[in-house]
Amino acid sequence: MLVLVRRNGVTLPRLLAFLGVRDAAYTRRTRPDRFVAEVTNSLVGTAVIVSFFVYVYGPWGIALYVPYSWVAGVYLNLIFAGNHYDRPAWDEPPPLDFAAQQIETASNYSGGMATRLLCGGLENQIEHHLFPHMPRRHLRRAAPVVRRYCAAHGFPYVERSFVAATKSVVDYHVGAQSPPAATQT
Repeated sequence: MLVLVRRNGVTLPRLLAFLGVRDAAYTRRTRPDRFVAEVTNSLVGTAVIVSFFVYVYGPWGIALYVPYSWVAGVYLNLIFAGNHYDRPAWDEPPPLDFAAQQIETASNYSGGMATRLLCGGLENQIEHHLFPHMPRRHLRRAAPVVRRYCAAHGFPYVERSFVAATKSVVDYHVGAQSPPAATQT
């Protein structure tokens, strides 16, 4: 789950390059006009990182890219998984406004300084989705305003510990828990 990814009957290591290809494939279905740009970004990003590793470590850089990519992929997946993977998803999105859609499909991590250091500001994923250009260091200050907005409009403001969120994602992926029901507004 966190180290391997299974798509269309094929199990692959969760490397950053594969995540880029997966995202590009998703884009081909959902935004065909962006497909070429997504594939290009994935390939150029991988080439830049591999080139950096080769520059720093010589020929060993190619071999070192794989464990780096795997560790980075697992780390990023851990951070993003609890904020997204077990949140509601729709085959056909209901007619939600921007704010409702962002609030319904993301959740936050609770916790103190350790969580903030681990997540780099993205523990406030709901606020990040609502205000994508806001510097991450300010997202925490926006949280009380968003909480009040959610309470006033009847939206769920999901916040849980990193451990509880990760457990929920693992349960969701191994089938021990069904995805939450998507609420219609």
